[in-house]
Order: sequence, then structure tokens, then C-alpha cells
Amino acid sequence: MSTHVMPAEVHAEPPSEGEAEQIQAAFDEMWRSVVRAGGVVSARSMAAAAPAFEAGWIAGVRSGSTGLALQGVPLPYGTLEMAFMAVERPLMVFDHVRYHGSCEDAHGPYVVCGIVQEPGEEGGVRTAYELGRYEAGQLVVKLHNVRAQSITGGSGLFDVGV
Repeated sequence: MSTHVMPAEVHAEPPSEGEAEQIQAAFDEMWRSVVRAGGVVSARSMAAAAPAFEAGWIAGVRSGSTGLALQGVPLPYGTLEMAFMAVERPLMVFDHVRYHGSCEDAHGPYVVCGIVQEPGEEGGVRTAYELGRYEAGQLVVKLHNVRAQSITGGSGLFDVGV
């Protein structure tokens, strides 16, 4: 006779209050380290890097694989710079993004359908995006003239319903 122990059903949980505080403190320290070393971290890079940082932090903490390993010793600047540069690539047509702009009813996942660049105020270039979703296999534009600060790029791997 053999005995089988069945694991209890496990439910996914968002970060606890304590985990969220740890994540924020660690993320803040990471980008401040880049700035102290003379680098620059854009708001777009921070917004894009934060979810991956959070997922990595949670995975490490909840698996028990994090411990104090070189407490107080900063990561090399090059490692931090590469982490933020990886998310700094400009958006391109067919990239998956999340819209979080002023039209709250439209928040959610989209695909970049078009990119419009025109002379902006103060001599710069203004970039706006057309965002769409697939309907019956066709990409249909749903949002026009979307500002870059209203969207966050993503890999598209988890964007359901685009």
C-alpha cells in the first residue's frame, strides 16, 4: 500500500503590502544607482522595467531563493544600464502595448498600427501612435493620436484580447 500526498490547491496572489514595499525600495535603489553613476533613466524606461522587476522580485522571494548575498555592495553600473536600455527601444508598428491614457474606457492591450511624426512645438518632433485590435483576423484602428506617455510597451506574450 502506498500513500500519495496531494499538494494543497495554490491560488496566485498579488504582492502583499510588505512585498510591494520591498519591491519599490529595491527598484528605487536600482534606478538611483544609475543616476549616481552619471546615467539617465527615462520615465518610459522605468515604467517598462517595473513589471519585469516586480515579477523577478516576487519569483525570487516566494521561491525562497533570495537571501542577503553581498548586502550593501552595488551592482556594476553596466549591468544596471543594460537593464534599462533593454526597454528603451522605440516602439514599432505591430508592437504590443498597453494604453493607460485619459480615455479610461479604452484602457488595455493594443497593437501599434501606425506612427505619426510631425514638427512639434519648440522645434522638436511630436510622435503620436494609432492603436488597434484584431477583429475577425483584421487589425482595426481603435485609437488615434495617442501620446507616447499614454502607452507602455510590452512583449505581447500575455496580452489577451488584442
